[in-house]
Amino acid sequence: MPWLAPLRAWMICCCSFVNLSKLLACTVDVDQWSDYKPEAARPFGNKPVALGYDPSRTRDNASLAALGIPIIAGEAWRVLRTDSYHGQNFQFQSNRIKDVRNSHNVQHIGIDIFSQTKRDTPNATFRHHL
Repeated sequence: MPWLAPLRAWMICCCSFVNLSKLLACTVDVDQWSDYKPEAARPFGNKPVALGYDPSRTRDNASLAALGIPIIAGEAWRVLRTDSYHGQNFQFQSNRIKDVRNSHNVQHIGIDIFSQTKRDTPNATFRHHL
């Protein structure tokens, strides 16, 4: 189901669970966004972006989510992209995160568990799930 990727992205970045019916009521067609060009060198221009990263070595997929940070009060967060890294080592994952970081104006990175990415991104934030 295509809507599961944005839901996972939201949960990774915000470390919370959401009411699915409320989330589905907020969905939009990405093709309607005139300020987001996924194939461009800077897909979201210079607008602020937050990344959420959930690494994994074995059981589940490691995931990276890029979210457009609202600039104006009342503006919605937007899931710009979600990437899944199944069976990839941490160096591969770290390199992909660098690629996304270098092509976006990243203002925040939330990492579920610190990994090699912390070395490359000293201002990353530790998230702990209870």
